[in-house]
Amino acid sequence: MTNVDDSTEERNIPVEENEKPHFVKNLVRLAFLGLLGILFLSLSSVWISKVFSVDIQALMSGNIETGNERERSALRLLLVLNSVLAFILPAFIYNMVSDRKYIFNKIGIESTGEQGKKFIWAVGLFILSLPLVMFTAWVNQKIPLPEWASQTEENVSGLLKMLLSEGTTTSLILNIVMLALLPAIGEEWFFRGSLQRIFTQMWGDTHHIKAILLTAFLFSLLHFQFEGFLPRLLLGVVLGFIFYKTGNIWVAVFCHFLFNASQILVAYMTQNDAQQIDAEKMDSPPLLVVVVCSILFFILYKYSPGIKTDTDEQI
Repeated sequence: MTNVDDSTEERNIPVEENEKPHFVKNLVRLAFLGLLGILFLSLSSVWISKVFSVDIQALMSGNIETGNERERSALRLLLVLNSVLAFILPAFIYNMVSDRKYIFNKIGIESTGEQGKKFIWAVGLFILSLPLVMFTAWVNQKIPLPEWASQTEENVSGLLKMLLSEGTTTSLILNIVMLALLPAIGEEWFFRGSLQRIFTQMWGDTHHIKAILLTAFLFSLLHFQFEGFLPRLLLGVVLGFIFYKTGNIWVAVFCHFLFNASQILVAYMTQNDAQQIDAEKMDSPPLLVVVVCSILFFILYKYSPGIKTDTDEQI
């Protein structure tokens, strides 16, 4: 008797043309929901400006270094709404319309042992990727950028500096929720849990690498922070492979959260300026460490017993 992986066997069965999902319609639907969320975010910023009596443009430009409590509260609310309206709600509504069972049955609800194995494997893989991420951040620093791109980075740094200026435990918790947890949930649900699934199912499981790369490119591009474009692109690729391999969006969310939260904790413990939480500001690690960790990364990814994919299911 031969042992055949049922999931692999199912993926190799041809899908009839009339059974294929309407990928273009799904892509347009997701894009429409995202743009609608951005529209509501813009309207919300006007409302926040009036309610808190603050200059939103000045806040977003990063020109206010510390700010008062009213300005910080307005900025916090705006950041929360950015994650919720631009990413979390569009992704949730999209999956509710396209495939409700993915939201309720395909989010990693399985045996504790299986969950633990996936999380440990994914975290190990993610940690091994960090030296290469830091190296690409160093390379990104060497690329000359136009003035408008540099100005965007300065604006973001100014925003973060204001949020981190308090240095209290309460502000630390709020910053972790706003800058680490909510973005991790929203961006992973939107990019990996929705967009990457569309591309993977559109091109087929055999072309999953192309889907991961395109999703990672859009993930980095739509941040509009070009001093960190390359490391963010690589992070998107790693998170894409983790999601593809585990089929569990929460594993990718957890890794994304770990990365964001660790940067905030470093800035909090050093009490330094916001630039310390930018990956692109890090120095390059030793080349030997980059090479060794990269080799271990590929070995761990290739030899991952008990891990299988299910991201190619119908949406």
